[in-house]
Amino acid sequence: RGEKREGGLDLRADTWQQRARGTWPKDRPPYLRFVLYKENIDTIQAVERLAGALRLDPGDFGYAGTKDKRACTAQFVTAWKLPAADLAREVNGFTAAAGDPGGGGGPGGGDPGGGGPGSGARFGRQLLCGGFSYVGEALGLGDLDGNRFSITLRRLRPAATNDQDAAAAAAAA
Repeated sequence: RGEKREGGLDLRADTWQQRARGTWPKDRPPYLRFVLYKENIDTIQAVERLAGALRLDPGDFGYAGTKDKRACTAQFVTAWKLPAADLAREVNGFTAAAGDPGGGGGPGGGDPGGGGPGSGARFGRQLLCGGFSYVGEALGLGDLDGNRFSITLRRLRPAATNDQDAAAAAAAA
């Protein structure tokens, strides 16, 4: 069925029926924590799409805050009793690799049929997940310890240094 990777993260190909039947492993914390990478979609829309693809309720997911829709962002998200292998398969298009020290689901990880992120993924490169671990508590709004970001400016033109340069720039536009 599968294997255990170092650190005890069980990456067996479990089914969603575990949740309904109450067969979640007793020694496994109840929340899957992962990094959600998203492009041009806000956090709430991303969680709703994940929930729909996995046939789960959006309330089963937790996050510390919402991220900008018009950006490429990454943030931690938690999901209640969701096996890492199921999330990696449904979102990234391949299963989490048992020997991947980064938790599977990233470039170079997964089964040979996956071909890497974006190739067989349900959401293309708009949504990707990785860095899987199991934790005891869900993330919630306000749990954010800090925020780090960089800004990329595109399609900038040099500023005009005098009136003549401004007129030439306007004429060229």
